[in-house]
Amino acid sequence: REGCHKGRVDLCKPCDQRVPRVEPGACHHARACHEQEQQAPPDQSRLLPRTKVLEWPGDAHPAPRRSRRRPAGHDGREVVDQWNSACQQYLAEAEEQSGYPPTKRHGLILHLKSPTIRTSMLWEHKRIALEEGDVVKLVAVGETYASFQGFKDETSATIGLSLSKIHVQEGDEVLLSDGQIIIVITATPSETEVHGVCQSSKKLGERKTCNIPLAKQDTGRLWEEIGEDISQFALKNRAEYISVFAQTREDVQAARDLLEKGEDEGGRATKVLARVENAEALRNYDEILELADGVVISRGLLGREIRPEKVALAQKWCTTKARLAGKTVLVSDEVMESVISNPRPTRAEMTDAANSVLDGADAIVLARETSIGMFPESAVSTIGDIARDVELGLDTWQGLRWLHNLTPKPMLSLEGVAYSAVSAAVGMSACLMGITTNSIVPARLLSKYRPGIPIIVATTDPNVAAHASLIHGLFPLQLESAAPEEGLTQPMISESQIDMQYVTMVVGDEAADVSTPSFYDGDETISYSSTKFDLASIMEESRMPRKTKIVCTIGPRCWSEEGIEKLLDSGMDMAKIDFGMGSHADHQDVLQRLRQVFERKGSHCAVMMDLKGREIRTAMLKGHKRVFLKEGQEVVLVAVGGEYTSWEGSVDPQTGETRIGVSYTNLCKSCRPGSKILVSEGAIVIEVTEAVSNTELRGRILRGKRLGERKLCNLPGAELMLPVLGSTDLEDLDFACRQGADIVAVPFVQSAEDVEIVRRELRGRMGGDGVKVAAKIENAAGVRNFDSILRAADAVVVARARLGLEVPGERIAVVQKMICTKAAIAGKPVMVAGEMLLSMVSSIMPTRAEATDVANAAFDSVDAVVLTAETSNGSRPHLAVATASRILSSAEEGVNSTQLHSFIRDLSAWPARTTEAIAAAASSSCTDMALGLVLVVSADGTAARMVAKYRPRAPILVVSSSAAVLRFCGASYGLRPFLDPDLPEGGVGVEDSIRRGVEHAVAAGLCPPGREVMVVRGSGGRASADELPAASLRQASGEFEPVNVSTTLPVVTARVLRIHTARALDPARGAGARRASPPCWTPASTWRASTSATGRTPTTSACWTASGPSAAPGGPRRPCCWTPRARRSARPCCAAGRTSTSPPGRR
Repeated sequence: REGCHKGRVDLCKPCDQRVPRVEPGACHHARACHEQEQQAPPDQSRLLPRTKVLEWPGDAHPAPRRSRRRPAGHDGREVVDQWNSACQQYLAEAEEQSGYPPTKRHGLILHLKSPTIRTSMLWEHKRIALEEGDVVKLVAVGETYASFQGFKDETSATIGLSLSKIHVQEGDEVLLSDGQIIIVITATPSETEVHGVCQSSKKLGERKTCNIPLAKQDTGRLWEEIGEDISQFALKNRAEYISVFAQTREDVQAARDLLEKGEDEGGRATKVLARVENAEALRNYDEILELADGVVISRGLLGREIRPEKVALAQKWCTTKARLAGKTVLVSDEVMESVISNPRPTRAEMTDAANSVLDGADAIVLARETSIGMFPESAVSTIGDIARDVELGLDTWQGLRWLHNLTPKPMLSLEGVAYSAVSAAVGMSACLMGITTNSIVPARLLSKYRPGIPIIVATTDPNVAAHASLIHGLFPLQLESAAPEEGLTQPMISESQIDMQYVTMVVGDEAADVSTPSFYDGDETISYSSTKFDLASIMEESRMPRKTKIVCTIGPRCWSEEGIEKLLDSGMDMAKIDFGMGSHADHQDVLQRLRQVFERKGSHCAVMMDLKGREIRTAMLKGHKRVFLKEGQEVVLVAVGGEYTSWEGSVDPQTGETRIGVSYTNLCKSCRPGSKILVSEGAIVIEVTEAVSNTELRGRILRGKRLGERKLCNLPGAELMLPVLGSTDLEDLDFACRQGADIVAVPFVQSAEDVEIVRRELRGRMGGDGVKVAAKIENAAGVRNFDSILRAADAVVVARARLGLEVPGERIAVVQKMICTKAAIAGKPVMVAGEMLLSMVSSIMPTRAEATDVANAAFDSVDAVVLTAETSNGSRPHLAVATASRILSSAEEGVNSTQLHSFIRDLSAWPARTTEAIAAAASSSCTDMALGLVLVVSADGTAARMVAKYRPRAPILVVSSSAAVLRFCGASYGLRPFLDPDLPEGGVGVEDSIRRGVEHAVAAGLCPPGREVMVVRGSGGRASADELPAASLRQASGEFEPVNVSTTLPVVTARVLRIHTARALDPARGAGARRASPPCWTPASTWRASTSATGRTPTTSACWTASGPSAAPGGPRRPCCWTPRARRSARPCCAAGRTSTSPPGRR
C-alpha cells in the first residue's frame, strides 16, 4: 500500500473535491457526501469481461488487453517499439486520471512460424484452372519449388510441392489454397510423385499453401530459424510469451531449451504456448499440455488437418483438458472474419465467440480482424461485450462442482487451498478475490476454478503482472514494494508454499444474509449443456445416426426434381417454402415436384410454409433513383400506410430536406425521441429526434448508405401495432390449407393471442385442422412474452437474422439458449434459423465460426436447424446440407446424454403425467444400458415427443398408422418415422407391428443387429402409448458386433448459464454501459474480517465482498467493482478483526 499511495490528499468520489487525508478512510467529507448520494445497486453489466482479448497490431486503434505479433525478418521491432510506447502512454494517462495504478497490463506474444508446405511456381506465372475430375500429378521438388514450374496439358496438371517426399496413401486427401482445392490420391508411383483427382473447380496460383490431413509434418530446419527469432527478437524485446508450433513434447522442450540459453536476458521469465495445428498435436496433446504453460487452438489450420466438422469437438476437447490441468488456453483463427470488411459480425460468429467463452477459454485471439481489418475497434469491443454478457450468466457453483469432481485426487497442497478459497468465495457470493504473490502458479490455480468474480493479483514482479493479464479473470496490480501489512507476516505466496491460509471479509452485520438464493421462473432461465467424448470420436468418422433435423428452404437453386432428390439424399428432413419467394403458381409447381420425389423415395418429409407476416417497408423514390443518406444528416419519416407503393420520397433541392415514406401507419405511436429505426437489414440506422405530427417524425442518420425502394424496416424494442395476418397472409394461409401443408410458420409473433388468431383462421378453412403452428421469435416483444407464446404454439423458430436487428446483437447467443431451454423443458420442437452456414452460399466449405455454431446448436439439443439462403440461393445446396449433417452427427456423438436427461428432469414439473413419467424412465434406461433403439407406438405422436424431450442417446423409431403424425414428428429431435397401415387400435396384433418396426430399423441402419431395444407401447388393451404407456425390452435380430472402444479417458464438459430476460433485451446494458467507469466501493460500506480457525495469522488471498450501506440483517446485497481507490479507502486490517473505514459502532 505504501508503494501505491504517496499523496497526502483524498479525492472525494461523490463530489470530486480534494480533501485532506487524516487517517485512511476517516474522511468525514466523503462519508457525508456519500450519505446524500442516491443508493442504487450497481449494474453488473458494467464489469470488465474476465475472458481476455488478444489482437494482431494493425495501423491505429486503442490499446487492447494483449498483443500477438509475428516478426517478418525481425522488421517487427519498430512495431513493437510503437506498441510499448502506446501502452506506456495509455497506462500513464489512466493513472493520471484516477491517481492510482490501473489493474491492467499489456504484454507481447511472439508468434513463431510453422512448417509450411507450398505449391511451386507456374508456367509463365499464369494461374491453372483446375476443374472437378481433372487428373493432378503432385511432385515433391523440395527447395527448388521457387524455380520449378507447374503446368497443365490436355491429360493432367502437374504441380510441384516444397517437400522432399510425399507420404500419402491411396484415398488420402491433399488440400491446396487454404482447403479450397481438394485432391483425392488415386496412385502413389513413388515417394516423390503421386497422382490424384481434383474434387473442386478453382484456379490455382503460385506459392499457395498445401495441407495433408492427419499426417505428421517435417519440421526440418524450422528450429534453426526459430532459435534466431527467439534470441534476436523475443528476448531482446522482453516478450512475455512465445507461441510455438508443437507436434510432440520434444517441440515444447526445444523451445524451453532455447529460452534457457538466454537466461541472462530474462529467458526463464518467458512462457511457452504450444499451438495445436494438426492431428499429430492432438494425438500427443496430453504430453504437450504437461510441459507447456498453455495452448493455442489454431482452428484455421486445424480445420484443414482434421475433418472440418470435427473442429468444434477438438476445440472443446482441448479446452477442457487444459482447464483440468490448470493451463492457459487461447482460441484463435476465424473468430470474426466478417469484421475485416463489415462493422458488424454475423450471428454465427457472435454465437461462436460466446460459446468459446462458455467453454472456458482464457483468451480469444483476433488476427486478421485487427491486423488488416477495416474495423479493429469494433472487433475488439464486440468480443469484450459478448464475453462480459455471457460471463454474467454463468452458473459458477455448478461449474465449480464439475471441475472439482474431475480433478484427480488427492490434490497438491497449493491447489487444495486454492480450491477451498474459491469454494468459500462462491459460497458467500463474494464480489472479489485478491491474492498477493510473486509467482503466477497460485494465481493461475485460482483462475482454474473460475470463481466468477475478478481476481486481483497484487505483485511486485512485472513479469507476473504481465502473465496474469492473459489468464481468465486475473487483473494485475503491480506494487512498488512488498512491505507487509500490519499482522501479515507472509505477504507474498510462493509456488512451493503449503502452510497457507486465506481470509474472507463479508459486508455488514455478522448475522446478515449476504447470499442470493437461486430460483427458476419466467424471468430467469437456466441453460445447460454437457458433452462427453474422447480422442477417437474426434479423429474417426461419426457412426451414430443423426438426431438433429435439417430444414431446407426450397428456392430456385434446388426446386427441380433433381435438386430435391439431392437434398433428400444429403439429409433433408423438412422442406420450407417461403411465400416471399415466388407466386402461388410457382409454389404449387414446387409442391407437386416435392411430393413426387417424396413418394418415389419413400420419404415422410414434412412441408413447412413461411408466411410474410408483419412487414414495414420504405416507400418508392422520385424517379426511382436511390438516395444517399450520410451520417449526421436529418431526415423526415412520413407514415403513408398502404400508399407506400405509389408515394414517392424525395430530396428538396432548395432546403435539402429528405423525406422518406414508411408503410407503417402507427409509426409515430410506436416511436419516441431516442428510438432507433433500422432500414435495409440494419445497413441504415436512424435515431428519432422529435415527432413533427401524427404522421411525421424527424430523425438523424447514425449509419448511412444509399437507400433504395421498398426496403425492410425494423423498430427495435417496439411492439408493432399491426395485425398478425395481413390480407396477403390470409390468401397464403388459404393456399397452405388447400395444398396440405404440415406446418405454418408465423413471423413476428408478439403474444399468445397472435398464435390463437392464426389457429382460429386455420380451423375455419378446409384442411386447416391438422396444420401445426410454428411461432417465429423475431423481436423483443416475442422474447418478453415467450412463456405464453410457447404454451400456445406447436413449435417455435428462433429467427436469428431478424432477431439480431431487434435485440442487441451480442445477446443473440443468450436469447437463443433461453428459448431453446424453455422449449426443451416444455417438450416442444424448437428450430434455429438464420446465417447457419451463410458462407456456403458461394463457398464449398463453411467458416470455422459457422461450423462451431452449428455444432453448438447440437450441444444445446435444438430439434432442428434451418438452412435458408444456403439452399434456396446457394451454389451447391446439397453440399450445404451434407456439411450440416456431418457437423451435427459429429457433435451429437459428444452430447452427454446422462447429464442432459438429469437437467431436463429436474426442471420439469413433478409428479408428471403417466405418459411423461414412463417416457422419462425409458429414455434414462436407454442411456444407462447403452441400448440400440427406442421404439414408440404412437397414434398422435404425444408419447414419441415425450421420449424425445429427454434426449436418449439412441434413435427413436415412431410406429404409427398416420402419415401426418409421422411428418410432424420429423420436426422433433431423434424421431424417425415408420408407417404401418396395419397398426391395430387395440393391443391385439401390436407385436407384429413392433417386429416390423425393429426389422426396418436394423435394415435402415438405425439399430445395430443384436442390440436391445426399448419398446414403449400402450397398455390396458391399447396399442398406442399416448395415454397409458408401458415399457419393455426386445432384442433386434442378428448378431451384435462390438465396436472397438477407445482406451483414452473421455473428456466431460458442462456449461450452466443463467439468463435473465430483461438483461438480455435491455440495450442500456450493452456496449455503451461496458465502457462506463465501474462503480467504486465507498466508505459507507462496512466490512468484517474473520481469521482462520487455526488461529494463525491470515496471510494469503482475500475474498472481498462489498455492498451498499449496512442495513438490517437480511438486507439486499449490492455487489460493486473493486478498484484501487476502493482498496485505498477500505484497507483490510485482519489482525485487529476490523476495517479502518468502519463507522462508529460497527465491527
